Amino acid sequence: MADYKKHAGALDLANILGVKEIEHREHLYHSLNRIGYFWKSATQTWELYTIPDEPPPYDPMRIHVWARPKRIAQLTDSVLAHLCSTGMTIVSRSEPIPCNHPEDFYNLVVMRLMAKFEDD
Repeated sequence: MADYKKHAGALDLANILGVKEIEHREHLYHSLNRIGYFWKSATQTWELYTIPDEPPPYDPMRIHVWARPKRIAQLTDSVLAHLCSTGMTIVSRSEPIPCNHPEDFYNLVVMRLMAKFEDD
């Protein structure tokens, strides 16, 4: 039933918008997607997606680095250097957290980073 609603709604919308590619479902859906209409299954309707004027606030990305205690500092520094060279900014960095596993002994460092944007 949902597939029928999707197709019938797409045909109605195509008639309103003057979309000509209506013979095949895939072509019809692709044509609607190209002009900004997307099927929202929760409401069973075709909705126009608009890009907001202001970008949404982004939460920091979390990176987990696992390594043996002797290598954790060196590995974390090299990962951080690479990420900062690609335009990321560090927000926080934890101290090495020991993680005891029956077979291995590793440390964990958690880093939080944010992307730098052109207009920041």
